[in-house]
Amino acid sequence: MIDVKQSCSSAIETIGIEIIDFDATQAILTAELRAATKSAGLSLGDRACLALAQTKNLPALTADQAWRNLPLPITVIRPGSPTASSASPSLAPPAPSSSSPSSE
Repeated sequence: MIDVKQSCSSAIETIGIEIIDFDATQAILTAELRAATKSAGLSLGDRACLALAQTKNLPALTADQAWRNLPLPITVIRPGSPTASSASPSLAPPAPSSSSPSSE
């Protein structure tokens, strides 16, 4: 019989995924995101993903086209589709600094 727990643990370790507990801060952010995401039909799990991205100050990655027009830092990944990244001021990750001179 296959030990599912061991197989999952091994796969997670192999790919280097970090498991992050869903905490009270993320739960509150998830609830607060309901109004901004209701029109796109995002689920509780979708909003939890966005809350985690916000707490880590990173964009959320998805292949779900429904997320494309949300005013949040989201990158929609799908072959053949342009990448959509938008951000609201309160959720935007810091902009990269460009200190290198342009070469013309």
